[in-house]
Amino acid sequence: MKSLKNLLKKIIEVGAQIQVTLGAFCLALVIITITTGIISRYVFNSPFAWTEELGVFLFVWIAFLGAAVAVAKNKHVAIDLLPQKLSPKTAVVLEFILNIFILVFLIVMIFGAFKLYGATGRHFSVALNIPRSIYYLAPLTSGIYMVLVYIYRNLEILEKGSTAVQHGSRSAEL
Repeated sequence: MKSLKNLLKKIIEVGAQIQVTLGAFCLALVIITITTGIISRYVFNSPFAWTEELGVFLFVWIAFLGAAVAVAKNKHVAIDLLPQKLSPKTAVVLEFILNIFILVFLIVMIFGAFKLYGATGRHFSVALNIPRSIYYLAPLTSGIYMVLVYIYRNLEILEKGSTAVQHGSRSAEL
């Protein structure tokens, strides 16, 4: 189990770096795209058709990349009032159970994204003429990444037991 946990930790660390870089690149493209759209519309009175579509596409990717990185760095907003009131052992059990619920949700999301990816493979966007299925790669890849993070966290809880609470009410940052 230790080698699996080490492998997952390495995948998660490298994945976070890749997603941060990709997210920064997408953000830069959004700024350039939206600025180009504004200039073409208001300065030249001739708006480009593709700027809005590309902006939406990039925002979808930024949202899912950001969510995945926030999960990996344990930066999502959490209400930790209840775990603070519980004994450390009970708080760890609660965290483990909550992680299972999150895993179930992520698996449902991945399944839905996979179905939509397959169903939209022959549909193309109007302005960019790219396959619509590319939109659904964001929840698919980010969802798989987040599943790995929560599997790692539950392995950490199983390994450390009640000492996992020493890092806070939620699993430690990777």
